[in-house]
Amino acid sequence: MTGCKGLIKVVHNDSQDFLDKNAPMMLGIIWQLCRIASTAKINLRMCNQIACLLEDWETLEDLKNLKPEEILLRWLNYHLKRAN
Repeated sequence: MTGCKGLIKVVHNDSQDFLDKNAPMMLGIIWQLCRIASTAKINLRMCNQIACLLEDWETLEDLKNLKPEEILLRWLNYHLKRAN
């Protein structure tokens, strides 16, 4: 549990929950780890095509300040709009 400290939120749980195979808690931890892994490289440096997501009133600095999850959501909405 200490290896993930600061990366994931674990409330009222400890290592005994893993030993007891507490399914809801384990799924919550796995989901958070998947989210972190899938959004870790979402940034302008690794994917400069993200610049097409800028709104008319935004600057690149605004886009840089978005969380990876927000960029991913914007990317999905961008493609949904283009596909009608």
